[in-house]
Amino acid sequence: TLHHGADRDWVSFYAVSNFLYDIATEPVDASLDLALELYREQADGSVVQMDAADQEGSGSGEWMGMDYPTNGRYFVRSAPAGSTGTIQS
Repeated sequence: TLHHGADRDWVSFYAVSNFLYDIATEPVDASLDLALELYREQADGSVVQMDAADQEGSGSGEWMGMDYPTNGRYFVRSAPAGSTGTIQS
């Protein structure tokens, strides 16, 4: 849950090939413009950004899809639009 404008939330999951994935947020505040970023973990443990979504404006959620991904661990970051952050283990 995003509690304030500087908050960033991360979630990780293991995705398998031959599936479609929908990643979405629900609006939490009429003045908050959310953005999503999708990352994939590489074999060496580093992460690479695969996609980003910031199409909706304040007061709306965001959505992105992932079609038939490579098996592996993925991360999604949800944060106010325009913010930056890093993955911490």
